[in-house]
Amino acid sequence: MADKSFVDTPLPQGSTVVTPPAVLAALAANVVAVDVNNQRIINLGQPIIGTTNAATAQYAEGQRSDIPVLLAGLSGAGNWFPAEYVGVGFNITSSPTPGAVGAFIANRAGVLQAFRLLSQTAALAAAVFELYVGAYAVGGPTFVASGVTITLQAGDFETDNLVGTVSVNPGDAVVWLNTSALAHAAGTLTIWGGFRPAAL
Repeated sequence: MADKSFVDTPLPQGSTVVTPPAVLAALAANVVAVDVNNQRIINLGQPIIGTTNAATAQYAEGQRSDIPVLLAGLSGAGNWFPAEYVGVGFNITSSPTPGAVGAFIANRAGVLQAFRLLSQTAALAAAVFELYVGAYAVGGPTFVASGVTITLQAGDFETDNLVGTVSVNPGDAVVWLNTSALAHAAGTLTIWGGFRPAAL
């Protein structure tokens, strides 16, 4: 026979419910609150992202972390020429056509941030690379400068930009453009970022 001791049944009229002291103390301290309409206690534990309760939503947002994503790469004796693009295709050289380099595609809305570039060889002169975003469109995206750049100084192998952020929508394509006057003989090169998905 099934155990029915935990079946949710209404209490007889006039019954008294005894609230545990710990719950009463939490209510008094405003640590938790009672949602009367839905007959539940809120602000307890780790709440679900997207909750309508502001305090728990803020807590949940703080628990999320970025997903590391590869945004661009060159392979072998990679060369990144001025006014040319690099994507995730790991080509040997950059291309003047952004659609030819294998763009990173966002699978959902979110924010790209915490960018980091690693180069096999040091830069001979300062090189500046800018992130371009193309919204999904039939026939291919039209890429637009994001304003977020990452600068590799002369003599450096790596650099980062921990301040800039770029919002993306599902289907958006991301590539990087060399805005410098000189080519960067990078060898193998990668650009990473942190992807923070939008709350559901």
